[in-house]
Amino acid sequence: MANNWKYTLQKHKGKLWLSGSILATAIIGAGTWLVVSEDSPFSEPEEVINYLASHIITSGVDGQVSLLSVENNETLNTVTLPVKEGYLYTESPNREAVYAYDGENVMVIREVDGQLSSEIVASGLPKVPKATKFAYADNMLSVYSKDFGTVMVIDTTEKTVVNTLTEKEPVVQLVVNGGFTYYITDSELVRVNMKDIERIELGSTLLSLHAEEEKLVIQSAFGNTKGENVLFYVNSETLEIESLQKTGAPDTIMLSKDDGESYFMAGHYVGSETPYYLLERYKVGAEGLTKDSLSVQVPIGEKLVS
Repeated sequence: MANNWKYTLQKHKGKLWLSGSILATAIIGAGTWLVVSEDSPFSEPEEVINYLASHIITSGVDGQVSLLSVENNETLNTVTLPVKEGYLYTESPNREAVYAYDGENVMVIREVDGQLSSEIVASGLPKVPKATKFAYADNMLSVYSKDFGTVMVIDTTEKTVVNTLTEKEPVVQLVVNGGFTYYITDSELVRVNMKDIERIELGSTLLSLHAEEEKLVIQSAFGNTKGENVLFYVNSETLEIESLQKTGAPDTIMLSKDDGESYFMAGHYVGSETPYYLLERYKVGAEGLTKDSLSVQVPIGEKLVS
């Protein structure tokens, strides 16, 4: 739902995942996760409506996946995936499900009416040993192995490897979007499809990558010494930088944006007598990347419920 905006502050990415349509502002587990949502588009801070998120999905390398209640931390439901050496997890592009990968198969896990369901969406794929990260969408699987320094792109319909790359620098993050694999190393953005590989240099210390329909938002630690991070707004077709924004903080964390939404948020910790996370909203549109006038302060360790 385009108007149900949910975001996640991922301090322990890969351990906790959100599911379902979430309308929430909540701090979960000593600041481990921050969930922030808005009921409808707004421009004034006083229009913010705060609700409590309903569920969290937790997942482990052993294949045990549980559904927890945010309100009381009770385990509502648990499923155990087939026994394998170890699982990796990532959220689906629309943030409504979790993908699990065991080196040969991709499974999807969803929450429906307070219960978890799982099913295999791609099986019998070429085995990728010692996988570290993966991304999956539209019958394309991209897998990174840190030990081997390789990125493998797999067509899950044909069950074939269509491209293999070797990287000297570790891959920080990768996504699949519009038939392409995009990933960042410490200094480069790389785009891969069935045949072609393209690279652009973006400077040192790239931190995160977020794909929109035709754009990419890339966070860089450039400016850290001056108390800044920088957000690059990159055209995914031409790989040209169309605009950039300074975040005003060296420890900025990007918050995941729902599919179809035109805004995302970025937050950072503010130390004070009453510490809080300062969340600021950025618009993604024809004018590039622009900072909105909205900002929200969320106290650390509290749950905000209207």
